[in-house]
Amino acid sequence: MRFDAHQYRRGFAERISEETLPQHCLVRETSAFWSTHRKQHALPGRQDIDPIDLGTKLFPWVFLTDVVDANDGMDFHFRLTGISNARLIGIAPGGRLASDIFVKDRRRFMMAGNRDTVTKRA
Repeated sequence: MRFDAHQYRRGFAERISEETLPQHCLVRETSAFWSTHRKQHALPGRQDIDPIDLGTKLFPWVFLTDVVDANDGMDFHFRLTGISNARLIGIAPGGRLASDIFVKDRRRFMMAGNRDTVTKRA
C-alpha cells in the first residue's frame, strides 16, 4: 500500500478534544501555555509571548506567526520556527510568508490550519 504523506498530515489537522489526549502530551502543555499567555483575549498577541518562556520542551515544536492581510486573503509571516517543526516541514521558514514557501497541497494544508486558528480564535 502506497503512503501519501500529505493525506496523512491532513488527518492531524482536525480539531481534537483535550480530554482524548494522553496525560503527558505536548499538546496539553502547549494548550496550558497558550491559555496562561492569552490574557483576556481569545488569542495571545505578539506582546504576550516571550519565546524563552516556552522552555526546551515546547520551543522546538512552535511556529510563531503574524497574521498579514494580503491582496488575495489572509497570509502568515513566520516570525520564529522551532527546529523540530523546521525539520518536519523540510525548510526553515523564518522571516518569510507562508504563501511564498509552501506549494500546492502543503500550502493548502498550512494556510487552512492557520486561517482556522484565526477565524475560530482557538
